[in-house]
Amino acid sequence: MAGYNANIAFPQGGDSLNLGGTNARKGTVLLNWEEIMTRLLNSGHPGYVGYWDDFEGDTLKAEWDTESGTIALPTDGGEVNGILPLITAATGGEYATLALGLHYKPSSTDWMYFVARVAPITSLTSGEIEIGISDAVAEPGGGQAFSSHDATPVAVASDAVIMALDASESISTWSCLSVNDGGTPQRTDSEVAATADTYQKLAILIDPDGTAHFYIDDVWVAAHEDAVNSVGLTPWVTVRTEYAGAKTLKVDYVGISTKRG
Repeated sequence: MAGYNANIAFPQGGDSLNLGGTNARKGTVLLNWEEIMTRLLNSGHPGYVGYWDDFEGDTLKAEWDTESGTIALPTDGGEVNGILPLITAATGGEYATLALGLHYKPSSTDWMYFVARVAPITSLTSGEIEIGISDAVAEPGGGQAFSSHDATPVAVASDAVIMALDASESISTWSCLSVNDGGTPQRTDSEVAATADTYQKLAILIDPDGTAHFYIDDVWVAAHEDAVNSVGLTPWVTVRTEYAGAKTLKVDYVGISTKRG
């Protein structure tokens, strides 16, 4: 699959975002780096609301909602530069989920941004990972927005746009998935693999037409039209173990931004 360098998470100065590709809405959107960071850092931009967490310090910010597993910032100095480990219990079916709250709604007049940098630290065998945005802060039935991530995906969430790995379904490359208002889910194979203990930057941009654009390490990999409904959404990061043996996902940072209502 052809890739397109986007530099959307850390663009330089006035870099542009190329939306090329046969499945993407074609065109160029000029992005200003300072404005993007203002959005993500929520530092008082009058037009946008945003959130950024680099997971520094030894206490997780109170606004995060955590479900199951062990989710806590390390206090022993073993991790530096801000890393949050999500660790499941060792029993099959256990999960660890990080969500923020249903505060972010796609706009019909501007872009919605999501970005996270993550690394599965343990073997990917029999593990599942979801990164993106969803319409719930918890999915108690299994900690997943999608219960299946293969060619015939099954959505648990009514509205979600995520990227997923699922070793239990022999999926070793990131699946790009979306579901709109409980309808038929969409899936595209990014053809980009993950490696244990190797960080990747995953980003999702939802344009004013409702098309979700997926990026891995600043390279465009897929687009879904009518990807998600205009409802309140949360950043969504979850890891699950299918069989015995704990799974760990390291999260370097998470950011999200959308236009004010």
